[in-house]
Amino acid sequence: MNKPNNVDLSQKDYEFARNWDMRLSPKEIAEMERISAVANALQLSGNDYKNPLNMSLRDLFKEWSRQTLNTIMDLIKFMVNIGDYEKYFNDIDGTKQWFTGIFTILSDFINIFRKEQRSLYIGFTILLLSLGMWYINIIDNK
Repeated sequence: MNKPNNVDLSQKDYEFARNWDMRLSPKEIAEMERISAVANALQLSGNDYKNPLNMSLRDLFKEWSRQTLNTIMDLIKFMVNIGDYEKYFNDIDGTKQWFTGIFTILSDFINIFRKEQRSLYIGFTILLLSLGMWYINIIDNK
């Protein structure tokens, strides 16, 4: 049997590596299979699954729709509870309190988009919307 091109082994070393399981006892082979199964399970359960580059298109679409829906719900909650920030603007002479209130409102608003991986999915949504509007603009100008 020929050795692979990307491996720098002699033919003897390659044959030895290819037949490694023949030199192990059944107990050692069972232990190797158990370790392999555990390693595979850990790899599948890791954070790589949540990485959009490792997701299938179906999973990516589900996650995108879930994140977009959660963002819209959080924005609605933010708008409904905007009266909670009224305490910062009660005193007309307390400009320091005004700046604190504005900073608090802006930081809470920005944190809505920074939760989990929402910024990636919101960016993707903005990109799709802008491409859609660009396409509509091209069609209308013809």
